[in-house]
Order: sequence, then structure tokens, then C-alpha cells
Amino acid sequence: MPNDETKKNYIYTIKDTVLLWDIIQRHNIKDPKLLEDIFIYLINNTSNLVSINNIVNYLKSNGRKTTYDTVSNYIGYIEDTFLIHRAERYDIRGKEAISGNCKYYANDLSFKNWLYPEFGYGMGYKLENLVYLNLRRAGYDVYVGTLRDKEVDFVAKRGDRLIYLQSAYLLPTSKLSGGNMLRWNLYRIITKNWSSRWMIFPCLPTTVSAMSKRGN
Repeated sequence: MPNDETKKNYIYTIKDTVLLWDIIQRHNIKDPKLLEDIFIYLINNTSNLVSINNIVNYLKSNGRKTTYDTVSNYIGYIEDTFLIHRAERYDIRGKEAISGNCKYYANDLSFKNWLYPEFGYGMGYKLENLVYLNLRRAGYDVYVGTLRDKEVDFVAKRGDRLIYLQSAYLLPTSKLSGGNMLRWNLYRIITKNWSSRWMIFPCLPTTVSAMSKRGN
């Protein structure tokens, strides 16, 4: 495309076409602005744990009257169009999905990069979104892993294959911040029972740690 403005208008057109035609008309949406506000919230909170109650409270704090059921339905409609994807939490010890908080990932980061760039978040969140999309394209069911009070970015399942992945924008060093130290300690806990490898993205100073079940 010739320039940034053309790119931005093109992405707006895609978003508006899906929201207006595929959702609003099909489901007879009574509050189109609320639908778009929820979409914007999800895009600006990709790679973060959220809940329906979080979204309801956020909207109410901004003067929007809504209910849990309405927000849940609207999110479901957006998911059905594949504008966003949901990743449920997965209990690593109990080997089962957990209801409640979950993460949402954008089907295309252009929504974030071109439509709502003022809500900035770091490269690590975008990387996590990209890793999620690539796992889905590879045919995996993808979850957010939990072990005690810690989190593994992804638990990916395909057939009898199970992979744990931890994504990071920078390689761990001896001078880790508090949050990164917790994530690195979790990596070490998991690797006591699982084989591991590092997959390095050659074009970015970025690393993804992948831990697959021994023998796979």
C-alpha cells in the first residue's frame, strides 16, 4: 500500500465490516458502541489475564451500563468472527483446563499497531501474541499454564504431544527483574521433569523457551 494512511483506512474497513456486518446485523446488536468498546478493550489487553467481571467493572467505571451476560455474549460474537482468540488457563499439576480468568489474543496485530497505538504495551506482549498465533496455525490447542501461583505462557496440545513454552523478549541474565526472576525460576522447576530447548528468532533479540515431554 502506498502510505500509512491508506494502510490505516484499510484496517479500519476490515474491522468495521466484521463488526457491523458479521456481528451487528447477524445478532441484532442493540448497542454497537458497546460492542466496539469491548473489542478495543480486548485488543489493548492482549496477552493479559482478564475476566468478564474485569471488563464489566471497567465499562461501568467509564459510565457504561451493561451486564455480565451482555459482555459475555458480545465477546462470544467477536470470537466467532476470529478477530480475537481465547486461551483458557491450564492446571499443569492437575492436567486440566480451569474456568475463570483467561487471555485473549488478536488475530492480527495490525489492529493494535494501526488502530489503537496510544494504548502502548511492550514488545514482549506482541511477541507472546505472535507465538500464540503460530501455535494455532500449527494445529495446537493452546492454553495458559498455571503451576501453584506462577504462570507458563503457553501449554500447547496436539494429539498426545504436550509442549510448555515460555516466551521472552530478552535472554535471561544474572540481573533479572523481580517478575522475570519468577518466570525464570518457574522455567527451572518445569525442566526438572521436562526436556527443554531454546528456539531463537534470528531477526529479533528474542527467545522462546520450549519444553516438550521427554521422548517426543
